[in-house]
Amino acid sequence: MIAQAIGFSQSTVSKEFIRNRGLRGYRSKQAQSLTDQRSQKKVRRGHIITDKFQVEIERRLHLKHSSEQVSLGLESSFRSVSYETIYCYIRRNRAAGALLFLELGINGKRWYRRCAGNRRRKIPNRIGIENRPATFATRKRYGDLEVDLMEGAKGSVY
Repeated sequence: MIAQAIGFSQSTVSKEFIRNRGLRGYRSKQAQSLTDQRSQKKVRRGHIITDKFQVEIERRLHLKHSSEQVSLGLESSFRSVSYETIYCYIRRNRAAGALLFLELGINGKRWYRRCAGNRRRKIPNRIGIENRPATFATRKRYGDLEVDLMEGAKGSVY
């Protein structure tokens, strides 16, 4: 009832009540106070890419290393930086108009499914549907249509 009135799911409202309940039950001011305390405790780390890192990252990318390889290389010589952080740095660099993203080995190419396009093999020695005998056109016998031979769930016939 409450969840519908405020436009949230029932489980969300239930979790909110449980999470912010005190000794005397749920109270809105107490819940707000607890929420404020939790948000102050959150540590939001920025990307830790200093000038020293930038030079080394760009040098390794010019050598056509992937961001994973750059990350592992930085880990041994400097502090560790995740490959996701390096990708974020490259994206910010690209948004700023620089061409560092071109140094990536893949150059931003998309991965396509292997079976995309017209790669299916044709059946050898097949006979086209236009060359069927005329008796099939009457469709009076069982099996003249493909659907006659199809079987549904639990053996039911279409």
